[in-house]
Amino acid sequence: MIFKSKKRTLFLSLSTIGMEIVSAEDSIAAAYIQKKILSSNFSYDIDFLPKKNIPYFEFDKYLRSLDFKKFSLLMVSMTTFSYPYIRKLNEHIRKKHPKLPIIAGGAHFQNENTAEKAIKNDLVDIVIIGSIDSFIRFMRDYEKKNLVFRSQKKSIFLYAKSGQVSENIFYRDVRGGISGKVSRKYNIITTPLIISKKGEIGIETELLLNNFCPNGCDYCNSPKDLIIVPVKDYIDEINAKAKQENITRISLYDNNPLWKKNRKRTLEFFDEFNSEFGRLPSTVLYMDPSHLVEDYDELAGIYKKYLTGRNNHLFFGRETVDEGIAEKIGRKYCGIVRKQDELDKEKQALIRLAEELNKNFTIVINYILTPFENNESIAKLLDEARLFSQYKHVIVRSNLLWPLPGTKVEKRFGGQFVQPDELDVDLKYFNLGGINFWESEFLDICFALKARIDFSHFDPYFSFYSFAMVELAGKIVFGEYEKKKTIKIIIGKIPKGLSLLSDKIREFGKRVDDEKLYEVNRKNKMKIMQYSHSMLLNFPDEVAVDLAEEFGRIMDAKEKWFVAGK
Repeated sequence: MIFKSKKRTLFLSLSTIGMEIVSAEDSIAAAYIQKKILSSNFSYDIDFLPKKNIPYFEFDKYLRSLDFKKFSLLMVSMTTFSYPYIRKLNEHIRKKHPKLPIIAGGAHFQNENTAEKAIKNDLVDIVIIGSIDSFIRFMRDYEKKNLVFRSQKKSIFLYAKSGQVSENIFYRDVRGGISGKVSRKYNIITTPLIISKKGEIGIETELLLNNFCPNGCDYCNSPKDLIIVPVKDYIDEINAKAKQENITRISLYDNNPLWKKNRKRTLEFFDEFNSEFGRLPSTVLYMDPSHLVEDYDELAGIYKKYLTGRNNHLFFGRETVDEGIAEKIGRKYCGIVRKQDELDKEKQALIRLAEELNKNFTIVINYILTPFENNESIAKLLDEARLFSQYKHVIVRSNLLWPLPGTKVEKRFGGQFVQPDELDVDLKYFNLGGINFWESEFLDICFALKARIDFSHFDPYFSFYSFAMVELAGKIVFGEYEKKKTIKIIIGKIPKGLSLLSDKIREFGKRVDDEKLYEVNRKNKMKIMQYSHSMLLNFPDEVAVDLAEEFGRIMDAKEKWFVAGK
């Protein structure tokens, strides 16, 4: 069967934040894609969805609400974090609309392997790697009827009448094989990467001015796109959206907006904004702490000169405090792995900044918990996190190390974690952003205890819970747990004002001691999750049981993968 175009395409953005899919209007990437597509003047309609944020639990319901019959193509933009959503989408389409081709792109698809695996597993029919320009070329070929879809049995094939398919497009050809070739050319961005939207009390603007990071850390896919859009175009677009309304927040999502080679362009934006609107409102910046080591006085001067609004946020990627961990994960500065003296200098620069900046600034310091931790590294990390928690305008956060596709960490440690597309387990409560993929007892226990370095003065109960549980996870896994002693020591570090938390941890510790949950095995991990979530986090008992059972299924899926891989 040859598909006849109905001149209508659905573009579905699956960018996620936490447990939600973000609306196509609220994602910078999706908004940019939408703007580029609409300016290309295709001869058929394209619907951009979703129109509002969709909680993970409601995604099945959302799919059932869509009328897929009116579309001839389904385009999906996804990240690795949104893998559960595209699996659910695939199940729905294959069952209800088996002749509708699924074309996928986005940050998850970094290389040939990710593209070929998705097609081979029948998750999608076509993968487009790279920039939106590759997608537009594909759509042009489709519009000109050079590309034709065929349905045969349960598979959808693609062939080009001209005999050629553009680079960066992977597909199942008429012979049943998977074809495609990646072009290594980087995109030049000529349209502002910006969202301006109405908030409750004014206009909130998010933008990307400098889409380049010089570090090349091994766990990160550093962007290589070059933005040549004049700064004035950003100001004009903000102005068009604001229409004399109050602008309440500016968020720069650049990795390093004040790095030396990005600084001139960023300060030009600040100056243009001040000239047009009077002054910068509350501002969000992402920063590398090594910049402070190199240019502390200049950067501190920039903060004080330009960021005069209330409640400015400075996000610093600290990642690790230990040279050995930095070497393992490839934590770099301008391509060179950071040594201990450099990490120590970063710490001192952040302390100085925390002491010198006034209350109009919130400093957010981000760490990563890795499967390479040891008792010493965890102790150092907790000591530093507790130190920064003493400053009333410092927030401490962390996450688990993710082996994202296409990164050097993925290639270096390929046999030590489960790829998300190999984790064949139905996830009712978790999305992929929270799962530990590594073969790591420490990260398993952290996941079970909901333990990440996390401190915020807005929620001291959960903050000190996080510190206590990370320490407990380390003590259990690294053989440092002492019956009746460890819990007492952990409680001693909790402020007296949080007596309820101390009481709950004391009760939880008694359960750990009585049932010997400090002995690491699958059964105990599930009990730790159930007890911690019900006794400490106030989850209903039935939900805590379901969480523990789902955690067990995740561990089973990982175990099968590791056994098969070895």
